[in-house]
Amino acid sequence: GSIEKVYVKIGDKVKKGQLLAVLDKNNYKLQVQQAEAMYEQVKVSTLTGDLRIDEANTGIAQAKTGITQAKSAVEQAEAAYSRALSIQNTASKDYERYRQLYLNDSIAQNIFDNSKAGLEQATAAVEQAKATVEQAKAVYAQAIAKKEQTQTLLEQSKAGRVAINSNLKSATTQLELAKLQLSYTELRAPEDGTVAIKKVEENENIGAGSTIFRIDVDQKLQAEIYVSESVINEIKLGDMAE
Repeated sequence: GSIEKVYVKIGDKVKKGQLLAVLDKNNYKLQVQQAEAMYEQVKVSTLTGDLRIDEANTGIAQAKTGITQAKSAVEQAEAAYSRALSIQNTASKDYERYRQLYLNDSIAQNIFDNSKAGLEQATAAVEQAKATVEQAKAVYAQAIAKKEQTQTLLEQSKAGRVAINSNLKSATTQLELAKLQLSYTELRAPEDGTVAIKKVEENENIGAGSTIFRIDVDQKLQAEIYVSESVINEIKLGDMAE
């Protein structure tokens, strides 16, 4: 990127962590914003996925309750049907007995009519009880189907949650990487030392891996110089020199 600002010059003493120079941050800030937007979008998907799983679990619990209730209704309807058959059987025997007596003029017309009406009512009750059993069985089958559908939905939601988790992990990594790249726009001193070389100027465009500064961190600096032969013999260890 482009060097936006240089804060030090050759010879400056710097402390570890001191800001030396910064790059233009605009592109890197935009990357962070895009990564944050993607992260928030995936995070919303995560919450939606959790909600679907919760709804599916609630639906399964409700379906189980519905199955229990429907099964009980079937059992009650079948019991009522059995009672209706028993009553019809008794009414049929009474009718046949009264019919024979009526044909032999042994009973009055109204007694025979009452037995006939009783049989008809018992038969109607049997048909109604039978219909109730069929209806209860249909409700029971629907309850089982609903539970199976909800179970399938739960499995799909769980699978979707795994995919969302993967996307969230990827989005988190991208956001961290974007923030890391943004942090690289600030060049800071790695150690205490002295700026020995400065290779850039403000507004200069640099590539990744380019050398920007050289910082000498050794407190005992050494210098190599050339001395003419006319004075070399006058120099000894420990002399002060400029």
